[in-house]
Amino acid sequence: MGLGMISSLAIHVANVDKWNVNGATGQSLDFKLRQAESNRMNITVNPNGGADFKTITEAINSIPAPNSRRVVVFIAPGLY
Repeated sequence: MGLGMISSLAIHVANVDKWNVNGATGQSLDFKLRQAESNRMNITVNPNGGADFKTITEAINSIPAPNSRRVVVFIAPGLY
């Protein structure tokens, strides 16, 4: 790992609390962000079945527009 990678990592570590949506720093979250977080939707993708969808495209297309919920897409290993 080069020196540039180390300083880049340090910048990202220093900014962790700025993008933490769970409010770990004790600061209050924006109302819309809190609402999206409390109404989270999980989607699973597995090309072998046993999930909500078999393709990533199907999973993404299932998210309605406009959308005010946080959507987490869990993608199983496989060939897509």
